[in-house]
Amino acid sequence: RPDGEVCSAPGCDQPATHVELHHAHKDWAKGGLTNIDDLAPACPRHNRMVGDQPGQYTTHIERSGPDEGRCIWRLNTEPGAPPNPEHINRRPDIPRQFAARLRDIRAEIHGPPTQPGDQARPETPHPHDARRSWLTTSHVIDVRPPRPGPPMPRPSLVEAHLMTLLADL
Repeated sequence: RPDGEVCSAPGCDQPATHVELHHAHKDWAKGGLTNIDDLAPACPRHNRMVGDQPGQYTTHIERSGPDEGRCIWRLNTEPGAPPNPEHINRRPDIPRQFAARLRDIRAEIHGPPTQPGDQARPETPHPHDARRSWLTTSHVIDVRPPRPGPPMPRPSLVEAHLMTLLADL
């Protein structure tokens, strides 16, 4: 599923290991089928926020177009009020879009790769732990003498991994 890595609610980043499967197309209580094509990941909090009342969410699965298979969420309004817009959780797209944008910028600056060896590396996990790679590259990134006072905190695992990815560009 395109939105299977995290909760499908817009803006939620609860990982798939902590979600429930939500009957997104038609609620189970209303006869919705427990069919993989009609289910979407939803964290417990967002799964309980789905319903027909104002302030609750209505969901459905997009059946065609570029968002086919994604769960769409709409906040219900008071009767007579115009409907709220539909939203899709785009968080799972960010790493892929970020990498694509970096490739585009690199091609603009340096030109397209001209030899087979100039091709970008495939996106594979770094063979070393991200924190260990930070230890080996930190002196290259910051060559200034240490600042007086307490040492700077070490980067988080995510920051260290991003530094490693950016250093490989």
